[in-house]
Amino acid sequence: MHVHNLITAFSYSSPHLPLWFEYTAFFVFLVLMLPCLWISYVWDQIIDPEYNMDPEEIPSPDSSFLRWFYMRAKQINTSLKFRTMVFLAVAILAVTSAVLDVVR
Repeated sequence: MHVHNLITAFSYSSPHLPLWFEYTAFFVFLVLMLPCLWISYVWDQIIDPEYNMDPEEIPSPDSSFLRWFYMRAKQINTSLKFRTMVFLAVAILAVTSAVLDVVR
């Protein structure tokens, strides 16, 4: 059923087809950013749920994959520059999607 709808959508020239690509790119970006924004908080809550340890003493994950996300999340959450860049990227994508939807 879904494949049929996709084939139909791509086979006819639809004025909203570019919007689907823009929305898809926007939401893929958001989904990819979620682990980078939340994994440090989740990991810190698992290791120290009652905030007894100093945040610098909390050990990082053993897995290199999780450690990479954990370190990026710490970097984003502690840096005003990175948080502002993420906020601006999400805001620009949202505004662009909304404006293009109205214009087209």
